[in-house]
Amino acid sequence: MPRPAGAGRFPTAELAGALAEVLLTRFRAGREGFRWLDAPVKAPAAELAGLPDRSWRVLGQEIQALHEAYTEGGVSFAQAANPIHRRHAGYLAYFLPRNVYRVFHVLDGLPWLGGDGRAAVQAWCPPGGSRPTLRALDLGCGPGAFGLALLAWLARLPAGLAAPPRIELVLVDQGRQVLALAEANLWAFARRALPGWELALEPHAEGAEAYLASDAPGGFALVGLAFVLNELKLLAPGRSDKRARRVMEPLAGLLREGGLLALVEPGTRKGYMHLMAARDALLPRPILYPCPHGGPCPLWEPRVSQWCHATVAMPRGFCFDDLLRARAGVTFRMRDLNLAGLAVQNVRGGSPLAPFVARPGSRIVSAPMASREAAGEPQRGGRPAPKSQPRASRAASAGAPAPAPVPPPPERPRIVLACTPAGALAERPAAPYGPFPRGVWSAEG
Repeated sequence: MPRPAGAGRFPTAELAGALAEVLLTRFRAGREGFRWLDAPVKAPAAELAGLPDRSWRVLGQEIQALHEAYTEGGVSFAQAANPIHRRHAGYLAYFLPRNVYRVFHVLDGLPWLGGDGRAAVQAWCPPGGSRPTLRALDLGCGPGAFGLALLAWLARLPAGLAAPPRIELVLVDQGRQVLALAEANLWAFARRALPGWELALEPHAEGAEAYLASDAPGGFALVGLAFVLNELKLLAPGRSDKRARRVMEPLAGLLREGGLLALVEPGTRKGYMHLMAARDALLPRPILYPCPHGGPCPLWEPRVSQWCHATVAMPRGFCFDDLLRARAGVTFRMRDLNLAGLAVQNVRGGSPLAPFVARPGSRIVSAPMASREAAGEPQRGGRPAPKSQPRASRAASAGAPAPAPVPPPPERPRIVLACTPAGALAERPAAPYGPFPRGVWSAEG
């Protein structure tokens, strides 16, 4: 069975340790929720489990409130009103680790030259000073989901680098407090996951559009936006195409030649629609994720009844899940994650260049389903078989033979839909792809 990208390689323990440190040293529980501390304090307990029961109850209430807001759709996700700006601790303990996992899945699933990403360090890190430098931008960073995923991806590179690069990460968000939270998260994680690497953070307290309109220097090897496109309003009524181009072109302009632009959104209908608008504005640059082609999306239709996304199984006991169920009263469980993404290389047309390669094969874009052509089913336009045999008449003479039992209809084979390099949908047998096939690549073209 194809192995999901990143399976078994995500630094869960390091991320949990970093977030626990931030929760213990930068937050205090009060009646109205957890309060952010501008200056860190000494941790009152060696581990998160040492928090008193009252603090766990408050944390559970924050997580439950966020969960209800996200699932019921009753929250405006404009940046100023986003609930993560009011419930930092609940977001940090439950939702941020999952969003980091989503972004990591996209980065780890790109068609890297050599298969492991070491070529990216060579291609993107020009020598400078005492060590090569990797420059990246996290636009609309929030508490640091994209930056944390980038560090997690770098941490799983195999040994053999001549010298770990210096990482320069520019963070842009209009909330000063959330910027400070992102910095705290990234420093704590880098100490655990990337010992010996040099990290430099450059925070900018301004909105994403203001940053794009400024004369900020470009030349980034990587630009990432995680769960930001809704705030940029790419689907403005009546002007979606112009709006998307006005955002995406300057965004791509911040990249160096051959650099990577990665966009990650929830695997929802609206997330897919935002990514489609961005995709149209960024073509003809080579698409690295998710499409095996550069043509129109075969799932696209004006009503958007189905959409391209991936489903990723969550590890059991991920980060703080066991503690949250036992101590905070968190009853809901997210056993799998849906995500949608788009990654393009800043090359005008043609095929991808190093550190990427053109990826052969097809991408699975559906859950397992019954085949549309059942064995023994009449062809379209043929006369359907009766649903059941008529019951024997009550007036039938006694002793008449009973009607033969109706055999059950043949079971339809299970299939999945694959998006092919030709830009079409094709059926594939579902069995080889496991219970979460969406987003898995098939070697078959």
